[in-house]
Amino acid sequence: MPRVEFKPAGVVADMEPGASLLDAARAAGVRIRNDCGGR
Repeated sequence: MPRVEFKPAGVVADMEPGASLLDAARAAGVRIRNDCGGR
């Protein structure tokens, strides 16, 4: 399972295969500004 670290928050999260970084951030409770609305 892929793992990502969101900096500067220092949050480490496992990602589901095929998930986007935005999906992983949301699941980990990390807020990321996204003008595209997640599309």
